[in-house]
Amino acid sequence: MAALALLGAVGGAVLLADLVSVHAGSSSPASWRMELVSWLSRHGPGDPVVVAGGATATVVGLWLLWLACTPGLRSVLPALPPDGSTRVVLERTAVAALVRDAAVGIEGMSRVVVRCGRRRLRVRARIAFGESSGADEEIRAAAQEALRGCGLSRPPRLRITVRPEPHWRPPGDTPAPGGSLPPPQTTPVARQDGERATAGRERAEETGHLPEVMRSDAESMPGVPRPFGREGGGDL
Repeated sequence: MAALALLGAVGGAVLLADLVSVHAGSSSPASWRMELVSWLSRHGPGDPVVVAGGATATVVGLWLLWLACTPGLRSVLPALPPDGSTRVVLERTAVAALVRDAAVGIEGMSRVVVRCGRRRLRVRARIAFGESSGADEEIRAAAQEALRGCGLSRPPRLRITVRPEPHWRPPGDTPAPGGSLPPPQTTPVARQDGERATAGRERAEETGHLPEVMRSDAESMPGVPRPFGREGGGDL
C-alpha cells in the first residue's frame, strides 16, 4: 500500500511541476504529456484498453477502501497488557514459531507447518512412526499450551491436520529386514506330521533298520553300492 501511495504521489508531483512550468513561465508542455493527451483524444469510453484500465482502477480503489476500514497492524496479535497503560502485541510469525516448536516435540512428528492468521491458526503435521489416532489431540494440547504461554487477548482458533508419511506403518506391522518375507506359517496337522516323521527317522537310525522307502531311495542313488544278497546284486 505504501508503494502504491508513493507511486501516485510521484506521478502527481511530476504532472503538477509540468503544469506550473507551463503556466507560470514561457516553457512549452512536456512531450510525454502532449502524447498522453493525444492518445486519450483518440480513444473513447468503449475502447477495450480504457475499459480494462477503468476496471483495474476500480479494483485498486475497493482494495484501498477495505484496508482503510479494517484495523491496522495486521501482522501482529494483541496480547493481554500487564497494566492499563501498556499496549502489548506479538508478531504472528513468532506465535507460529512457538506453536511449531511445541508440535515438533511430540514423539513421531517428522514435519510441522504452522500458519497463523488473525483469527485462525492452521497446523499441518506429518507423522513418521507411532500411533496416528491420538496424534491430532496431542498436537492440539501442545498448541493450546503454547498459546496460553503467549498471553493473547483473543487466541486464534486451531485447525489441525495430521497425515502419515509414505513410509509410515502401524505399530506391530514392521516388515522383515532386507525386505524379505516372513517365514511361512505351518498348520497344526502339518507340524504333527513333521514331528512324527522326524521321530520315526531317529528310531530307525538307532535300531539300524531303515524303512523300505528309505532303502529304495538309497539304492536308486547313483554311486551307492547295493547290499549283497538282494535282487540285482551278485556275490563277489
